[in-house]
Amino acid sequence: MYCSLGLPYYASGDPSCCAAVSMRRIQDLVTRAIVTYDDDELEEIFGQLREALHEHTERMRKLAAKKLLSHPKNGAGEPSHLTQ
Repeated sequence: MYCSLGLPYYASGDPSCCAAVSMRRIQDLVTRAIVTYDDDELEEIFGQLREALHEHTERMRKLAAKKLLSHPKNGAGEPSHLTQ
């Protein structure tokens, strides 16, 4: 199984493992943008950065939804520490 970056997931199959790789890619692109003086190259980097940020955002949304859906519900869906 591969993440959206084309890299294999860790053995656990947890999509959050790819978050570190995603953040590294974003950091690398930002660094490249900072040191680039060529406008054409900068536009290409911005396109890649937009794509990387979109992928990261989607991954975080899916992870958050998974955590919310797996949370044990008490009463009207409030966490147990609020219902006691």
